Amino acid sequence: EARRYIDSRSVANLRPLLDSGTMGTKGHTEVIVPHLTEYYNSHRDHPEEEIPFCTLKSFPATIEHTIQWARDKFESSFSHKPSLFNRFWQIYQSAEEVLRRVQCG
Repeated sequence: EARRYIDSRSVANLRPLLDSGTMGTKGHTEVIVPHLTEYYNSHRDHPEEEIPFCTLKSFPATIEHTIQWARDKFESSFSHKPSLFNRFWQIYQSAEEVLRRVQCG
């Protein structure tokens, strides 16, 4: 809604607008020049299927954000970290070997 408001003010005052944003690791920019380019309110975005990464890291406020945050935490704790642990011990056969490598630099 904020983008639509700013866009309407840009068009009403005949001022160009540079819009930008992020969605996870993706980013976008859009230049809007009144009566020259398509303006923001002239089209509707599809509903977002992904939850923005910054929302999950900073402030998961809705139930959907909270559920996704919990899924990410669960996957990190019970999938990613154990697989890293297993991979580490496949490479190094013993703790003594790891200590030798650390001491040798």
